[in-house]
Amino acid sequence: MTNTQSPDQPEANPYRPRTRPTRADLIRVGDVVLESYEYPATVTSAHQVGANGRVNLRCRYIWQRPAEPDWSLGKFAPATPILKAVK
Repeated sequence: MTNTQSPDQPEANPYRPRTRPTRADLIRVGDVVLESYEYPATVTSAHQVGANGRVNLRCRYIWQRPAEPDWSLGKFAPATPILKAVK
């Protein structure tokens, strides 16, 4: 058998990484979060703003080229769970 992968281990799919809910205020630049199912995005900017401390997250899809602009994932209350990729 020339396959180096164990039959018990499925091939990792970069578009569906394992995730865990993480508070929005704990998300950092460089983290990979899910915008939606099979849409992982790298966080390019994470700032807490305003009197209520809402977290503003800007991202870029993992398949975007560096020249393409990032986009706003949204503004979240600090305790809002965001699906963050884990290794």
